[in-house]
Amino acid sequence: MLGVLAALVPTAPAAATTGGGIFRDLTFRAYLTGEAPGTGELRGAIAERGGCVRVEGRFVTLHWGTGTLHLQQRQSNGSWQRVRDDQASFTYYSGDTNEVVFDTCGFAIPESGEHRVVFTSQSGVTSFSDPFELRVRAAAPVFAPGPASQRVEVGAAVSFPAAAVAPPGTSDDSARVEQRAQLSWDGGRTWQDTASTALVATPAHDGLRVRYQADRVPTADHPLALPSVVTTSGVAVLTVESRPEVVEHPQTQRVPWSTTTPVRTAEFSAVVRTDGSAGQVVTWQRSTDSGTTWQDVATAGACTEPESRCTVTHQVPGTPDTEGHQFRVAVTYLAGQAVVHSAAATLELEEPTALRVTADPVDVWVETGGEAVFAADAVNWAGVSWSRQRSGQAWDAVPGGAGSTTLRLTDLTPADSDTRYRAEFRNGAAFASSLSALLVVQDRPEVTRVGDDVLDGLAGAAAQVEADVRLSDPRQSATWERSVDGGATWEPVGAVTGCDAGEECRATHRIEALTPEMTGHRYRVVAHWLRSEVVEGPETRVVVRDLSRPQVTEQPRDAHVLVGQDATFTLAVSGVPEPDVQWFVRPAAGEGETAWRAITGASSTTLTVPAATSDVQGTRYRARASSPAGEVWSDEATLVVETVPVILEQPEDVTVLAGDAAEFTSQYRTDGLTSQQRQWQVSTDGGVTWEQQEDARWCPTTCRARLTVDPAQLTDDGMLVRLTVTYLGGQQTVESRAARLTVLEPRAPLVLRDPQDVPLALLGEHVTLSAAADGLPTPVVRWLASDDAGRTWHEVEGADDPTLVIGPITAEHEGRQYRALFTNREGEALTAPATIAEVRAGRALHLRIAPRVEVVDRPPAASATGSGTRATAPPPR
Repeated sequence: MLGVLAALVPTAPAAATTGGGIFRDLTFRAYLTGEAPGTGELRGAIAERGGCVRVEGRFVTLHWGTGTLHLQQRQSNGSWQRVRDDQASFTYYSGDTNEVVFDTCGFAIPESGEHRVVFTSQSGVTSFSDPFELRVRAAAPVFAPGPASQRVEVGAAVSFPAAAVAPPGTSDDSARVEQRAQLSWDGGRTWQDTASTALVATPAHDGLRVRYQADRVPTADHPLALPSVVTTSGVAVLTVESRPEVVEHPQTQRVPWSTTTPVRTAEFSAVVRTDGSAGQVVTWQRSTDSGTTWQDVATAGACTEPESRCTVTHQVPGTPDTEGHQFRVAVTYLAGQAVVHSAAATLELEEPTALRVTADPVDVWVETGGEAVFAADAVNWAGVSWSRQRSGQAWDAVPGGAGSTTLRLTDLTPADSDTRYRAEFRNGAAFASSLSALLVVQDRPEVTRVGDDVLDGLAGAAAQVEADVRLSDPRQSATWERSVDGGATWEPVGAVTGCDAGEECRATHRIEALTPEMTGHRYRVVAHWLRSEVVEGPETRVVVRDLSRPQVTEQPRDAHVLVGQDATFTLAVSGVPEPDVQWFVRPAAGEGETAWRAITGASSTTLTVPAATSDVQGTRYRARASSPAGEVWSDEATLVVETVPVILEQPEDVTVLAGDAAEFTSQYRTDGLTSQQRQWQVSTDGGVTWEQQEDARWCPTTCRARLTVDPAQLTDDGMLVRLTVTYLGGQQTVESRAARLTVLEPRAPLVLRDPQDVPLALLGEHVTLSAAADGLPTPVVRWLASDDAGRTWHEVEGADDPTLVIGPITAEHEGRQYRALFTNREGEALTAPATIAEVRAGRALHLRIAPRVEVVDRPPAASATGSGTRATAPPPR
């Protein structure tokens, strides 16, 4: 809020003006629009846009008329001037008490001061109210200035001055400004009040944050007092640095030179100690005027080695152009505001006839257990030895390093690392040392995978690849790399940080949001060592799956089991991510509750109902597959609990003639389930294969089944017929015995035997004639008789048997002929006629029969009867 429009003073009715005119008993009151009369304040946010004041006038006039009302402000010279175009028009009546309301808006800070209301009639007569004070002011104090960030050296006194004042252009005696300082030690998350910001800087103060809060505290008894308003300043940060130190200063370097001698390089070195921050920078400087002026020639960078101590070197070719130049180290700190210098060292040239080094050793980086070789050479030398310097310490002799310009070191370990080596040549008059070379010995870094070699994630989700990294040296580093072409090329995507040398650390690379295009991308960690060597970690391949709604790819099917068996329902689902499965059950209609209910613990794609009983017959099941992409329900599947059907009556063999119908019957019993159905089957290859003969049929309980072969063909002869009843959803079958169909070929009648003539028949006796014929079907026989020597024939009544009995014989039978007519559906056949040739009266015949007596000398052999023998007594004599 920029400001507050104060109350108008006075708010009580004012006395009548002295301006004259037609108005009398003039009073008014002014207050903020929307507030109760006399509250006296207007918020700054409104003042910024222009606050509104309401003026209510009350007066008595001598006659009727119209008028206007507006505001005036007293100027510095005492005159009154209209301050805005706002005005109110009103009508007044003679002798009445008139009232007028006037709203004026848009006040700004420069309009503070003394105001009055001006009443003007239509005839130009003007009256004025008593003056009142109007103030417009800012609501909150401002900091001018606020606290400023500082960078100081350890031990320096520091404070953070700040001042909170009323906004420019305002004058306010209704409140005072109070300010307090606050400190934060945790990066601004929490703050605590402090009495003073003056302190002596220590390393513990590094990163300290300072801010101020200013309160606009109202004057308690001031009539225009407003509520307290708090303003917070900006935040200042304190950076504390330790003063850098030059531990070893560069030394004067003498370099041999002549017009015939190759140019030799002079190497200046120094050891410095800093606080390890990137803000303390080491720079080599050169002076060509004996130290009067200096120029930067090379930046060594920040010193971030262990213990914040490092060796810096600078090489310069030794020529007449560089002779006499001086070199020193400058270490800047406090953001470049302060600097520490080393002593100056001079480059000098000497005659080449003196002892001089012609070849310097070079730095060697090797793996633990490896070998390092340093070589140097000189002219005019009589003896040579090697010396070493460990991490900025004093130089000492290398054991066994005398007498050769080559120094060979074997079986090196990390303890040998960070050692500098140089060759020292001498003769009877001089001594010269080569430039030093650094030995770095490193263990091989290790990079191992964390988790699977495939990162499988959903599109839009965040993901993270991880690896375990072990670095053996602070100069070793590791980088995350990515390949988008299957590993053909790689690009860095981020450094591995937070890995201390000698300790295994977990390296992570976060992918904020997976996209389908990332499928096939590969990530790995590459460890860098021995300056140019790398160790490549195992690769992690990315597979991104698009979110897709669940689908049932294989619906559950009805389960048919026998009583007491387990029933299993299965389904297959797909979707990304893999959907969760929940099975639901619903009893058969009419059997208890019909609503679907979830089955506790049934959350896999297979549901097993153990030891099913008839109570759960007809129970229905279905599953719901759900994921963040949606849900889907499977089809319903029914549990069918059955018993094995029974064949009650087996079909019998049937023999028929070709063209006739053959019928097989069988009786069976089922559970009455529609899933238990019968079918007739036939086999034409002796039962090797069977073929269905009719549609499957359902039986409620016990039924008789019939199969008719109509008409039977000769090709059907030998056909086997059986009844099958399926159960368990058609997976199992009960079979009847196989009944055989025999089909015979029909034949027309064929006479096999003709009746024989009767030469003599006796009166009163009977004569028998017989005939026989073959045929299929079996022929039907009728006997025919002829009394006219075969010219005409008539049917013998009731004679339908192959044997004809004629009698009692009378005289009319003499000469009569008989023959048989055999018929079937295939035709007929007549026998030859048989004639009764003569009929006579019979005569008596007397016979005498005498027994036959046989004499034997022994009884006949016993005959076997049952399990023993019995002798037969001899016949009586």
